[in-house]
Amino acid sequence: ELVGSDIRGANPFKDIRVRKAVQLAINSEALHQEVMRGYSRTLSIMIPQGVLGYDKELDKRPSYDPQTARRLLKEAGYAAGFQVRMNCSNDRYLNDEAICQAIVRDLAKIGIRVQADIEPKGVFFKKVFSKSSNFYLIGAATNSGDGQNIVFPVLSTPSENGRGELNFGGYRNDRIDHLLERL
Repeated sequence: ELVGSDIRGANPFKDIRVRKAVQLAINSEALHQEVMRGYSRTLSIMIPQGVLGYDKELDKRPSYDPQTARRLLKEAGYAAGFQVRMNCSNDRYLNDEAICQAIVRDLAKIGIRVQADIEPKGVFFKKVFSKSSNFYLIGAATNSGDGQNIVFPVLSTPSENGRGELNFGGYRNDRIDHLLERL
């Protein structure tokens, strides 16, 4: 169940159609042009161009399509949308507050009513690391030029060995864990 949501007994984000709807509802080109003033790059994958592991064939973000997003929400049983709280920092990333506000506006267009808690990074990260937030704006990067430094902390199942330390949602995929162990 989502913190700050009007949906009880369920987590809409567990349905892939809801996650796809969110992706289709966010106007990444407008974020790039208007919020970031052209000084950004839109990605569809976690590993950016210029980093070992980048795959141009996988970096194909679907076009902004709020109509399809609304249809997917309806198919998932959320025709009226739903409410959710989103945590964002306002002093961690370039234009993080403006990005958060733009995402709130985009999601409202498909019926997802977002209450944005925009706070300094110290408050924000405390909530995210303590898992008291379940919808948030966050970034990951590598200082080594190797994509595994992004993938390991975000996609590995959280464990005592330090892997999965940025996997705040508790995502688990045994096949991915097995493949990562082979790196």
